[in-house]
Amino acid sequence: MKLTNFFYNAVTQYLFLISFWSLIKTTKSVFTYTESKFGIGSPQKPFVTDIKIYEDNTILVRVIRFDSIQTNNDCLTLNGSSLEQTLRIRVIRSNGKTIEINRDLNIHPINYCLFNDIGNTSKVNPNKIYPLRNSFILITYMTTTNVSDISAYEEWGIVIDWNDTIRSNTSFGTTLVIDGLSTSKIQLNTDDNLGFLRSTLAVDGNSDVFLKWQQYSV
Repeated sequence: MKLTNFFYNAVTQYLFLISFWSLIKTTKSVFTYTESKFGIGSPQKPFVTDIKIYEDNTILVRVIRFDSIQTNNDCLTLNGSSLEQTLRIRVIRSNGKTIEINRDLNIHPINYCLFNDIGNTSKVNPNKIYPLRNSFILITYMTTTNVSDISAYEEWGIVIDWNDTIRSNTSFGTTLVIDGLSTSKIQLNTDDNLGFLRSTLAVDGNSDVFLKWQQYSV
């Protein structure tokens, strides 16, 4: 599994197919699952921050838990709250089978912070998860040499499978950051075999801000 990057100019960027509307068939069911990896009696309870769905209705869930002693100084610098530094993903199949992925990605601590979004309406984590084709998951994260410098951030993408095997680790390049959050956006193609489109604000050598578009095949 390898991410292949194609750069597009302003004229061709719209050739990428994006689905603005989709028909969703609503069903009701009851699902119960007991977490086994959090320990008993911890004062910090797990909660869900993101839910995505594959084409075959498999559900992708991100679970986080606060760091009980708030030891992440990078989070405190940016007025965020620190999380336990473990990536927890749950893959819920349509038959109820649940796959637990609990991984230390050994990435910058800024990725384990929870910040207010730009409108201060909700809490947001820099890590994002996306369901790619078949049994693959895209995880985005950031690196930086200075958390206080909004132009010193670089965004990366890791692709793992449901067996928790890393298939690729690719740099997406620099991204402008506001209050600890990347300005990048990722839109999956309507055909999941054709990858995704990524856009972000970035800063060039003259300190001018520009919009950068990239398409990735999977």
